[in-house]
Amino acid sequence: MQTVRKRQSPSFLHKQPLVPNQYLFHLYLWSVVLVGWGILLCIVPSLLTDLTPALAIQLLIWCVISFLGEFKSIRIALEHEITVAFAIHIAAAIYFGTAFALVVAAVGSILIDMIGRRGFKKLFFNVGQYSISVWATGFVFFALKQSGSHTHLNLEQDFLAILASCLAYFIFNWVLVLTIVALAARTRLRNVLSNHFRAQIFHFAALTPIAILLVLLYDQNPLSIILLALPLLMTHNSLTQYVMVIEQARESIELLSDTIDERDRYTASHSKRVAEYARMIAEEMGLKTRNIEEIYMAGRVHDLGKIAIPDAILLKNGCLTNEELAVIKAHPKTSFFLLSRIKMYEQAAKLALHHHERLDGKGYPTGLKEESIPLGSRILAVADSYDAMTTDRPYRQALSQEQALSELERHKGTQFDPEVVEAFLSALARKEVQN
Repeated sequence: MQTVRKRQSPSFLHKQPLVPNQYLFHLYLWSVVLVGWGILLCIVPSLLTDLTPALAIQLLIWCVISFLGEFKSIRIALEHEITVAFAIHIAAAIYFGTAFALVVAAVGSILIDMIGRRGFKKLFFNVGQYSISVWATGFVFFALKQSGSHTHLNLEQDFLAILASCLAYFIFNWVLVLTIVALAARTRLRNVLSNHFRAQIFHFAALTPIAILLVLLYDQNPLSIILLALPLLMTHNSLTQYVMVIEQARESIELLSDTIDERDRYTASHSKRVAEYARMIAEEMGLKTRNIEEIYMAGRVHDLGKIAIPDAILLKNGCLTNEELAVIKAHPKTSFFLLSRIKMYEQAAKLALHHHERLDGKGYPTGLKEESIPLGSRILAVADSYDAMTTDRPYRQALSQEQALSELERHKGTQFDPEVVEAFLSALARKEVQN
């Protein structure tokens, strides 16, 4: 448990100024650009020097394939997209060498960014990160390659080299891109990596065998790579559907939750704010990324059970009767009933069920005490109460931030977990300094 501090305004909780994210963002962006373009400009001239007409035609064909592989991307986050170009870049590096693959990746990326008008910063960064990823792929493959021939692949002898090079591309590409996504979103890298882990693993597992097949088929007959057009398309569509189903299901539940909030003008966007506060607390407490995401999801839908509360009760301005209070207090159970039937919300349902419990056992719906209340629910309790206190209600005006935080501290140990309250104070202070 953290040391309990004397109550003070959040502005004074952190004396040391933090480095603004925008500086880190641009420092990282231009570092990747410098390294990536440096690799490109150092290695590619050797290819151009020895370029024969036959090799030039093959280079042109692979550049077109790379462009097509990038053309229809799959968005899995606001600033993050994935494509099937993964397999094309690796196959080019393994079969033709690093310099060839660098040109293929760079040309495909430049054309896509120019057509999409994504801006020069994104263009330079994408070429830079692709260059680093491709260089790592070629370096690992040729360092581990066992068969004597430079171009012809011996699958049995070179399997370890192939797998290691694919993994190298995957890791470099994944980390380089998601780092800048994390910096742009002002969130922790491990959270972003974890949020996209499943999609990325599917991406890697599906496209690595296709990369190997590209090399083997091209070695037998260059025209045979046409046979892989259908598997590539099917992989792309499968991943698209996978991402789409998850996002649409989640968006539908969150939209329903937001609609319930908006029944009362005083609680509009309440769940969004609670989820953000809860995530801030969980991150400040150093919880695992998976747990942070579960807590955030629970915050977005914690009041879903209010769908069963009639407007006459939910929007009533006067005092509630005991019977009406019983209806209000039943909403966590209704939330659990609805959410527990959806697999992705199984854990969130448990957290939502107990977000009105108190450390002293006087909460509802089950009267749990102290450590028997899930940590995620204790976090939601603080986030939910803070947002309620800082929002106007029919019977009172919103409290100031300082007044609300004073109330949280006053009820530490009875209603709220002291460690959670302290983490919230620190998280708010950190946010103020960063802004």
